[in-house]
Amino acid sequence: MQLSLRSGFLILFLFFGLSVYAQPEQSVSSKNWNKILDSVQKTGKLLESPYGDYLYVEHIEPADTAKPHVANYFSLVGGYDINGVFQYAHIEVVSENWQISGDGNWQIDQYLYRITTGGQIQTSSHVDMIQTKDRVVLKHEIMNFDEAAAKSNWQRILNNWYVQIGLD
Repeated sequence: MQLSLRSGFLILFLFFGLSVYAQPEQSVSSKNWNKILDSVQKTGKLLESPYGDYLYVEHIEPADTAKPHVANYFSLVGGYDINGVFQYAHIEVVSENWQISGDGNWQIDQYLYRITTGGQIQTSSHVDMIQTKDRVVLKHEIMNFDEAAAKSNWQRILNNWYVQIGLD
């Protein structure tokens, strides 16, 4: 199931890349920004793709993804240089709440962010999705997501990552 989740979030990034809501850059201000980037560099798992390599950390709670759960991914997107050092051009963050609907399908409330290396929002999207247990997408609707809501939600997600990594 873990491989499916990783593949699923990559597919969602690709879909996200085709359907983003662009916004003016919004800066995050935190003394821990560089610490979280360093932590992902040191502890991240690699997911290779034709669109770049994703060095990512994930937090899924509860771990049993057959049950309703929250899944969060923080990815540095780039590749390894000739010296074996991971170089990245931007960050992609996904935050999902997976609930089982009355018909047995997954109802997924998903937030996607593309972030500059300095912590500014480049693009964001809020998606309402319905998937079957076999990962067939029945609905993919981009929700209204204004600049203030995007910035507020990004700060909430970032603060949760700081807690998960042990910085706050």
